[in-house]
Amino acid sequence: MLRIGDTYTTGDVFDSIQFRGVQLMSDDEMLPDSQSGFAPTIRGVAHSNAKVTVSQHGYVIYETFVSPGAFAISDLYPTSQSGDLEVKVTESNGAVRTFTQPYSRGAIYAARRARQIQSQRRPLPLRGESVRSPEFLQGTLFYGLTAGFTLYGGTQLARDYQAWALGLGRGFGEFGSLGGDVT
Repeated sequence: MLRIGDTYTTGDVFDSIQFRGVQLMSDDEMLPDSQSGFAPTIRGVAHSNAKVTVSQHGYVIYETFVSPGAFAISDLYPTSQSGDLEVKVTESNGAVRTFTQPYSRGAIYAARRARQIQSQRRPLPLRGESVRSPEFLQGTLFYGLTAGFTLYGGTQLARDYQAWALGLGRGFGEFGSLGGDVT
């Protein structure tokens, strides 16, 4: 997404600030569903040819047939931000087993892609300020790693100022998410 004019930085890594300039960033809404969210891998065991049904908040979101033995479902499309996934395994003899897969997307999350970069050249003066604020460049990057981890970082650069940040975040299902960074 390209913005030119008066806008704000997003505040994902650094505090949000108002500026006049140019901002370039990726738009998650333009990604296909298979790349725009996170859902856990669901693992289980089928004792025969079985139908596996995954539901969330009472709605079926995925259904497939599996062969006898261990199975792993890793191609779920994004679900809501959180809410346990109810998994029902219906065996060929009619026996039904159910289990719950805790799910919560981390507050800091990205799939395997760059998320955002920003820059600006002509800042807005602050209210009542007669001199322009210094020009600066800001860039941030979010990158999805395996097992639900997200590596993120960024920099703010100006003539007499620089800040760097590097962090890591991860979702922990029903226990929420945890992230930390060094600036």
